[in-house]
Amino acid sequence: MFDMRAYVASLIAVFMALAIGILLGTVIQENSPLVDQIDAQIESLQGDFASIREENRTLEDELEGARQIGESILPVLTSGKLLGKKVTLIKTGRVSNQVPATLLDALHEAGADVSELTVVKYGISSDIEEALQKYAVDDVVESATPDTGVASDTTSSDDATGIPVVIDDEYLATVLASSLAGSGAAPSIADLTKMGVINADTPIGTSTDAVILIVDPSKDAGVADSFLVPLSEAFNSVGIVAVVAETGQTNESIMPSFSVSGISTVDNIDDATGSISAVYALSGIIGSFGKKDGAESLLPLLEQ
Repeated sequence: MFDMRAYVASLIAVFMALAIGILLGTVIQENSPLVDQIDAQIESLQGDFASIREENRTLEDELEGARQIGESILPVLTSGKLLGKKVTLIKTGRVSNQVPATLLDALHEAGADVSELTVVKYGISSDIEEALQKYAVDDVVESATPDTGVASDTTSSDDATGIPVVIDDEYLATVLASSLAGSGAAPSIADLTKMGVINADTPIGTSTDAVILIVDPSKDAGVADSFLVPLSEAFNSVGIVAVVAETGQTNESIMPSFSVSGISTVDNIDDATGSISAVYALSGIIGSFGKKDGAESLLPLLEQ
């Protein structure tokens, strides 16, 4: 991948060398051997700059060629792959509201019914805790909530059985998953919107078949273990296929955090190969796909 920072640093070095050469040229005699050496070094730097510029053009051409190839084969590889499936794109409140166009194209080409929502609040605040108390009942616990251990002071329970439920970040994750699945007595998407937990960017029905959770590695690392990993696991627990994704715009990645949950991850969701990987992952192929450290392969085995 072309490193723009290295390219800019090279340009700065070239211009600094030229500036130093001009400065020295004003204080050194014209016929001095040192002047000849400086001229030679400047000429060499100019040659290096020309080479870097040409290499940059070549890399840009190769990247553009790869992008065009990826986009041209995307419809062939994804057509009808998710026919009739309801897919919800879930964006964290810390990422751009712009879903990559290539991903949307891939999902529509695959025949998916796509909707979008944004999680705007992570964690339990007093107002959310109060609103969730009435939903902390046995059928939600049994169908969606993982074992949360010993209950803390912040609990609610069903009068008939007395089973305690911890109202915490993990519980909020299971509530969101249950809402999308339309299971149990979980609050609806409209209820969660009123609570300020999410924003439904497009109309969202119940019985979601699959989700793509799009996160920002530079901003979401602190909540990966406390909220995002439990959220992805909660989707699996209610029968929703979950794929966690990030863009390839940074070298950072939090995809390894999700390897323990047994779901698929894609670290380049904003390009054609990442979108193809997402479609195949939504169809049930498990793996870590992309270009960053930790990815198992660029693409899944497409014959599956």
